Amino acid sequence: MTAEKGRYLKNFAKIFLALAAVREKQADIARGLFRDLADQFPENLLYQEELARLGSSYARSQNGGH
Repeated sequence: MTAEKGRYLKNFAKIFLALAAVREKQADIARGLFRDLADQFPENLLYQEELARLGSSYARSQNGGH
């Protein structure tokens, strides 16, 4: 609920949910959460790195195809 409707801890909750999804091998859920975070915070490369680890084409397109 916090990740969807929260005000102050919304992004923090998304990070925890994404990490839990990775741990539970729910890559689609993790990808969606990290993609939202990467869109909101493009200067933070950690989200793009996590997307790359999950095999996302989003991270490659943001880094010029690398």
